[in-house]
Amino acid sequence: MSWKATTIGDFAPFSYGKGLAKKERRQGGINVFGSNGTVGSHTQSLVDEPGVIVGRKGSVGEVHFSAAPFWPIDTTFFVVGSAERDIRFTYYLLKHLTLQRLSGDSAVPGLNRDAAHSEEVVVPDLATQRRIAAVLGSLDDLIENNRRRIELLEEMAQVIYREWFVHFRYPGHEDATFVDSPLGPIPEGWEVRSLSDLCSRIQAGGTPKRSEPAFWSDGTVDWYKTGDLTDSILIRSSEQITEHAVASSSTRTFEPETILMAIYGAPTVGRLGLVETTSSANQAALGLIADPSVSSTAHLWFALRELREPLNRIAQGAAQQNVSKQKVADAQVISAPSEVINQFTVSAGVPWRLGHRLAHANAGLAGLRDLLLPKLVTGEIDVSDLDLDALVEAAS
Repeated sequence: MSWKATTIGDFAPFSYGKGLAKKERRQGGINVFGSNGTVGSHTQSLVDEPGVIVGRKGSVGEVHFSAAPFWPIDTTFFVVGSAERDIRFTYYLLKHLTLQRLSGDSAVPGLNRDAAHSEEVVVPDLATQRRIAAVLGSLDDLIENNRRRIELLEEMAQVIYREWFVHFRYPGHEDATFVDSPLGPIPEGWEVRSLSDLCSRIQAGGTPKRSEPAFWSDGTVDWYKTGDLTDSILIRSSEQITEHAVASSSTRTFEPETILMAIYGAPTVGRLGLVETTSSANQAALGLIADPSVSSTAHLWFALRELREPLNRIAQGAAQQNVSKQKVADAQVISAPSEVINQFTVSAGVPWRLGHRLAHANAGLAGLRDLLLPKLVTGEIDVSDLDLDALVEAAS
């Protein structure tokens, strides 16, 4: 195994992407990449092999990988493989370089190709590149497979909700008698309620003063922003606050099994996250707790998912594109008898909670990848000494 000093310009020179306006794209099987990732599809590719896409304007320095032919638009650079360059290793190397830091080197916002090309790197021989790419790639492949499984499990639970509470094909529906309601015919014994009737608590979050270091320095309490809400379990927030902030500021804490919902910024409105540990959130999110006498966490979650489109219509019609706590509380939902809610919680809760366990597994795998990446692409760790199976088992 040998490593040599070189530059990005010599090892993996950047090529310019090519403009492809939205009106010129014909929806097809080829991904169109912008600086922030996939931005659409087309029937033709500009690059007919796997490659790396680097943000030139917009999301400057962001790095993306395409395993299939693709079209990089003119806000990007791209790189392909060669006889001396493994393309997936190149992807991980460029990720390690954090090219975003070069965006301020020019008077014109963007990534200067000459500046990127001058970056000094040390790269190994092709065989070692491939071994490193195989290790990191296997972790990313596991993460992607889990992500797809999580999506399918969420969809499965959502389908159950719609079957039971929208189409009324719940266990025993064959014998149901329907009566009129403000939301149309519903089974007898069911009723239309406000969302607040399903909750024991609906509370907005709050933001401690940024000017007070004691509220933020070395924080240990998760403090979620709407950007952290991705319709999944909440494992770690992008920022944390201190216990002092919890005790002495306008923020509030939410206990486990609280559902956080974004209420600012269409189409962000309605995005959800499930709190697992005592946490806090900013004022752009509501914390909702299911009242166990009439609902459950799983039932409330999917009821909120069903309300997303109408809440976004309200938000888009507002001057600041948000929906108020009161409008959320007053939103009408169809409520079923407790035995139906309990059956649903079991039926939909199994796939839904399995998705949460997979999300935790992905967090461990992503942490392992992020730990290994800089050490492998710089040669700090010899890839031949790694027992990846043991590491994955420990991280999962």
